[in-house]
Amino acid sequence: MIFNLSFFATSISQAKECLRHAHAPEIVKALVESALDRIHAPRQASGAGAGQASATEAESAGPTNPAPKAPTFVGVLVEAWGNFDESGTGASEIARFLVRPLFAS
Repeated sequence: MIFNLSFFATSISQAKECLRHAHAPEIVKALVESALDRIHAPRQASGAGAGQASATEAESAGPTNPAPKAPTFVGVLVEAWGNFDESGTGASEIARFLVRPLFAS
């Protein structure tokens, strides 16, 4: 079976939906889904103590630079193609495998 996946999605859930409808071996779909599950939008530090300073500390520190803006997730590009030998007698190959999150700064 020759397979070719190539799509762009604006969310992880949309990418998984495209993947469900793709014509590809289940093992390839599982690899792509595993890669999608590991994509996380960057988070700014939060929680107790993070980013909290008393007024006197802020005054003594002098001018402060604003925290850098975290990049914004805009989508994910998925490309995978190759050949899967269903007979078990030939070679199977994933010639290209790319799951790339895209961010805007």
